[in-house]
Amino acid sequence: MHVRHEEDAVTWLWAFPQLICWPRPLEWLYTPVVGNRRWPGDLWGIDDGGELLILECKQCRRRDDPFADFLRFHQPDREELTASHWKRKFSLHLAAELKYANGMQERPRGRTAGILPRSNRRTHLRRWPELVAMIDSRIRDSAYATTVSGYLEVRAKAGNPIPNYLAYIIQSRETMPVLTPAALTSARGLQARVGPERVGLLVVMATRSPEGTLSVRAVRSQPLLAA
Repeated sequence: MHVRHEEDAVTWLWAFPQLICWPRPLEWLYTPVVGNRRWPGDLWGIDDGGELLILECKQCRRRDDPFADFLRFHQPDREELTASHWKRKFSLHLAAELKYANGMQERPRGRTAGILPRSNRRTHLRRWPELVAMIDSRIRDSAYATTVSGYLEVRAKAGNPIPNYLAYIIQSRETMPVLTPAALTSARGLQARVGPERVGLLVVMATRSPEGTLSVRAVRSQPLLAA
């Protein structure tokens, strides 16, 4: 099945974080708006050990490099990687998200604050009403903000460790190559800077039944790429 927009696949992860096959409990923090000038990646999260996860979503049929922006972005002293930064940013954007009745509600033009995917005025979220209902139920529960706050405290006490950079690849056919030679070169360059164990790969494939039911499965999940 061809997936038209990467934001759809990001919505799947908001609804089903277990797709990432991460070994520890995690919570999603934030989906940046489209563009990589300040914020690389399509989804940021944190686990109960204070480890930051940054995912870049790409479709393998487009042959894009999911690691190039990470390689340009990473500096160990960047404010955006600190728990103190995320305490402020998460609180601000979660409050903006919860001002509206639900995640699908269209916001006024120019109002882009929030934590869920919101490119094109949330058009992509409105394709998945049942999933957004699941997401809304979780993020509007006070336990969500409490859990994130606790994970950020753990990160602060750990000294803001180097984040984990993951390529999140949508594969249309299992025979299609996942990473281009250029992407592998970027991945190895990133490994050299942050450590091989902090560069990962998640590949998912979506199928639709004759009845219209969508199924998404992780076909490959690696905590690291071979150097």
